Amino acid sequence: MRRKRISILAKILLFLSFSFILVGICFLLGEKNTFYDPVKDVYVIYYPEENNTKVTLANEDRNFNDMHEKKIIHNDVNDFHDNLSQEQINLQLKEEMESISGITIYYGNDIGNYLIGGMSTTPLIDSKEIYQSLLQLNSAINLYPKDFFKEYEEKGIHLIIYLVKNYSIDNVTGVTDTSSNNVSISLAADYPIIESFHHEAYHYIDYCIEKSGGLYTVWDNLNPHEFSYNGGLSYDKSLSYSSTVSKDSYFVNNYAQTSASEDRASTFEYMMINNKPNCLDFGTPIWMKARYISQQIDLFFDTVSPSVLEYWERYI
Repeated sequence: MRRKRISILAKILLFLSFSFILVGICFLLGEKNTFYDPVKDVYVIYYPEENNTKVTLANEDRNFNDMHEKKIIHNDVNDFHDNLSQEQINLQLKEEMESISGITIYYGNDIGNYLIGGMSTTPLIDSKEIYQSLLQLNSAINLYPKDFFKEYEEKGIHLIIYLVKNYSIDNVTGVTDTSSNNVSISLAADYPIIESFHHEAYHYIDYCIEKSGGLYTVWDNLNPHEFSYNGGLSYDKSLSYSSTVSKDSYFVNNYAQTSASEDRASTFEYMMINNKPNCLDFGTPIWMKARYISQQIDLFFDTVSPSVLEYWERYI
């Protein structure tokens, strides 16, 4: 009798399990599927009825260590797009990004004939290209702690970003101008904006640290004996990870040998990439540089804490 009761109970539980599975399947088929991307910390919304059209909307208060924060999600993206022109969508996204990050963003005709570093620029005027550039920029900014780019604004250093199509010199992806108290970063939309932003963002970080008295006094000790930066007049490819793929390289690429500031910016760019390169394995020369960079940011930014694992510290 006891075995019979257990058998009946098992059948009931099995029936309930299948029922829940069927309900779940029906729910998924009837609703828009939402998947969470932990790397970019955004919601990726797929619409099965529209050939998997993907819309990426970034979160409001990005913090790599808090996955429970509020997200900016438009409940009805279709209505949102139908009621606004692409230019209006771009403007609203830009204003949201500026409000949250504290960064001023310019693009299109608002830039005018923008000149930087002896180069002219081609304005970014295509509305769809502007939108994609803003999304890329937003994803990059979201990897930094909340209020990170607002902190030094209170100390008189404001960050401005210019989105351009390209520069008059080929293969230039971004430029940082620190000639005034404000820091201006220009990014070329013809190249991946996320990678370019992280590189240029460290020039901004570097500037803030140096304005606060940071000297990087031991940086040169992390380079090979008797090595000196020479402004890019020559490179020793045997020292560069991009040329040798050796984990014991001292520089992530040849351009990092240009100057100490370019070395740090290039190293930081590697710290922000999705897949860990083995040059950031524990104890390697580049790992030691990355750790020193992290320590400097911890020391000079109140929005960053040594007790919190920031996005750029994942590999160190």
